[in-house]
Amino acid sequence: GPKVGGDQVWAYHPDKTCPHPPMTGWKMLYNGPIDQTLLVTPQWVGGAGYGMPLSMPPLAPAPVGPAPVGLKSFGPCTGNMQQRTQQLLEQKRLGELQKQAQLLNSKKDMEQRRVEEQKKQTATLAIRRVIQKARGATAETLTAIQAELAVTKAAHLENCGTQKAAILQECDKAIMQAQIQIQAFAAQKKAMVDKSEKMKAELEDRKRQMEENKKKIAENKVKLEEDMQRQKEDAIRKRSEDVKKAREAAMKKIDDDKRSKVEAEERKVKEHQTVVAVRKVLQKVRMARPEQFDEAKQELDAVLQLELDHCGSQKEVIKQEVAKLMEQAQFRIDKINEQRARQQEKRDIVMKLCSELEVLVGDAESAVVKLKESAAFFEDPAELSVTDVEEISQVIQEGVVESSIRLQACTNYIAEHGKDMKDPMPLSNNEPQEITQRMTTLRKRIRDTEQASTATFQMAQDAKEKAMRHAWANNKLQEMKGLFTKYASSIEDTLTRSEITKYALGEFKFTVPEPVLDTIFRNIVPEGGNGVKLQDFTLLKAAIGVAREKVRDARKAEDREKAKVVLGAKIDETKASLAAAAKAAGKMDRQIQRLVGKVKTTPVPQMLKLADHTDGLVALATTAVAAASAFVKVVQEALTPDMRIDFAKDTAQFATAEKALQIRVETAANLCGRFRESAAKKQASEIERFRGAVLKIISYNQRTQSLNADQLFDKLDADGDGAISSDDFVKFVESAEKKLDDEPEEAEDAAGAKEDDLEEAHKKGSSADEEEEDDEDEAEIAAVAGAVAGAEEEDAAGLGDEYSAKRLAGLFSHLAEGQLKIPKDDFMRVIRTYYKCVKETVITDGMSIKESKPVRRLEVNEVLEIIEGPIKDDVFSVMRVQGRMVKDGLEGWISIAGNRGTVFLQRGGNLYKVVKETTLNHTLALEPGATTKTLPVGEVLEMHEIPRLDAVSGFTRMKAKVKSEGSVGWVTTMENPKNMFVQLL
Repeated sequence: GPKVGGDQVWAYHPDKTCPHPPMTGWKMLYNGPIDQTLLVTPQWVGGAGYGMPLSMPPLAPAPVGPAPVGLKSFGPCTGNMQQRTQQLLEQKRLGELQKQAQLLNSKKDMEQRRVEEQKKQTATLAIRRVIQKARGATAETLTAIQAELAVTKAAHLENCGTQKAAILQECDKAIMQAQIQIQAFAAQKKAMVDKSEKMKAELEDRKRQMEENKKKIAENKVKLEEDMQRQKEDAIRKRSEDVKKAREAAMKKIDDDKRSKVEAEERKVKEHQTVVAVRKVLQKVRMARPEQFDEAKQELDAVLQLELDHCGSQKEVIKQEVAKLMEQAQFRIDKINEQRARQQEKRDIVMKLCSELEVLVGDAESAVVKLKESAAFFEDPAELSVTDVEEISQVIQEGVVESSIRLQACTNYIAEHGKDMKDPMPLSNNEPQEITQRMTTLRKRIRDTEQASTATFQMAQDAKEKAMRHAWANNKLQEMKGLFTKYASSIEDTLTRSEITKYALGEFKFTVPEPVLDTIFRNIVPEGGNGVKLQDFTLLKAAIGVAREKVRDARKAEDREKAKVVLGAKIDETKASLAAAAKAAGKMDRQIQRLVGKVKTTPVPQMLKLADHTDGLVALATTAVAAASAFVKVVQEALTPDMRIDFAKDTAQFATAEKALQIRVETAANLCGRFRESAAKKQASEIERFRGAVLKIISYNQRTQSLNADQLFDKLDADGDGAISSDDFVKFVESAEKKLDDEPEEAEDAAGAKEDDLEEAHKKGSSADEEEEDDEDEAEIAAVAGAVAGAEEEDAAGLGDEYSAKRLAGLFSHLAEGQLKIPKDDFMRVIRTYYKCVKETVITDGMSIKESKPVRRLEVNEVLEIIEGPIKDDVFSVMRVQGRMVKDGLEGWISIAGNRGTVFLQRGGNLYKVVKETTLNHTLALEPGATTKTLPVGEVLEMHEIPRLDAVSGFTRMKAKVKSEGSVGWVTTMENPKNMFVQLL
């Protein structure tokens, strides 16, 4: 049934002609046997049940009387027409009643047939139930079932109708089958009993045979054990005898071996002692010096004469060693004698060099002695004049130079001959190091001489300064006496008032005021004195100097007031210049604000027009700020230290305003540069997108026309000259079917997708106050809008259609990199498509995911070159490509994205970024002396050929194009996995 534990069942009936569900003959399975236990009893709901006649509704009487109101009479014809109409209605009503009566009779007949069918099915079911029992009857139950079948047939056979004969045949057949089954069962049972008896007899025979076999086995076992015991005893006896004989033989052999071994050991010990004695003397001969060699040789001859015959088996070996050692010892003695001769010769040369150096050291020491003698003149400087001091200093200076020259000669001599002034290699450890000791002494004398020269010179300098100060003081005193005597003519050793006035006027061009003279006489001249004495002359000079300074201060105050007036005018000019610069900077800032938010929405030509206009405003502001800075600089230069306090506020405001204006100009220039860079990036992005779209069109047409790369090149090279011209390229794309491959959308590039960074930068960098636009700004805005609109119209007129000839020609120039035509190799590189893995996926060996096998996993950032595709896998509804892995050259199929939107591959993989400074040159191999170009960190490279290993250097290198300036060459990408120079973008 449709539900476990429910009250419904599914049943099937083979009779499809019955108008209502039969009561019997149902199958519980469609092709299973009929289930005799399933009976269907119909129950009719509402109205009469089976066999109940339905009453016929009475006929309605015909209407009698006048015509209904609203019908008009038109004479006899009209009355006949009404009567005819009533007759037609009556006939129609009678026909409907007859149809109803026929329908009721038909239903009654159907009910009668149903009741008869039900009786027939009930009778048939009752008899067939007994038949079913008969089919499974046994010998004990067959008689009872036959009696029950007879009673059931008597009761229900007449109601079976047309199935009566079939039922009788089934009854006979069932009884016959039951009898056959009972007979077969009886025969089978008898056969099983006979077989059981036979198996029982066979079992008894086998049991008897097993008993007999067991008895025989027991007898054989006893006999075998007796034989084995006898053989074992014989084997033990024989083995015992063999062991005894073997033991006796072994003991005898052990005794013999022990005796012979003792004799051999004694012989060996004696030989060893003899050999050791001989070799001890040999060692003396080997180590003997030339003067000891003859004595050691005589001792060796004596030992050999006494002990050689006792060496036994080592006799010949000892003879060979003696002969060889004597030859080696003689060679060594000769070599030592030669070395001694060479060393003596070398020692003589070194001793000569040491003697020469000793002479130079003596000269240096003599020069230092003379220097000390010259410096001794400064010990009593009281009687020395300045000229004397200078002459003595000159002599000392010459002495220092001479001693320095002599010391430098010693140093140079050591530098030139020092490597040769060493003791020769000693032939023994006891030889004295004479030259080394002598050189140590000489070096110490040089250091002492140098220190003495330096100390003497320093002492002379100190004495010179002391003597010079003493001599200078004497000279000054004499000068002052001469000057005093020059003006003190009236009274000896005294300057009167008039003489003081002459002295100030003659020496300083200064007229001493009377109050100053009074002050001088009051403070310097003793009471009752006539004038200033010689010992107070310095005080007079000081007083006159103070008076001169006071006059000078008064003059400076007057000049300062005049300078303030001039500086005030310059400050007013500076304020006006700063105001003009602020106005120009305001225009510049408002123009920068107009650029904010226009990177994404403004076409590139309009962006360039706006950038040019903004650069002009920045240049005007820069000029104005420079002019204002010049005024500020003039003010700062005109400020004297005593005016800085008076004008501190103005100068501080100028400095703040100047710095703010400079920051605004620098920020605006930076923002305008970024806006221009955004335009360049956007232009490059548009070119790359257009390039990608055109390459997709070429790829689609190549795939739909089943062209390989060579055939595609031939198709584009319309004139067959081996290169593609701009006209060839434009004609092919214009005539090609404009359909792009069905690939997942890639993320928009940084130039267009991310937020306008100009706005953020302007918010961070701009500090200008908001100013309202004036009429001049409005006119300027209108002019810029007109220029931008002109650029927009020019751009629209030039481009028009998305794939216009002008845009295609521009793309061709970009792809050709400045050439007039694209050669075949360059074209193959241009149409080559790369993808990079952004999420780990599987490489398979076939296009169909269902029918292919995995090859290996594709790791993130792996790059592959597209061979074929994209092709759609209809089973999983994904786009797949066949590619060649750049990493190992493996070819296989990969899904671009999953059917749930997970992206595995993205276009790219041919752009790299320099992460460590490297070089660019023209060949794959790193050749010494080749012309190279340094690539700084951050430089972007476009791959032209996949990275490969340079067999000479062992580095991985790649042919690439420098995106910033277009150079093409080979660059080192990796030295080893831990030392990368470039990295995939």
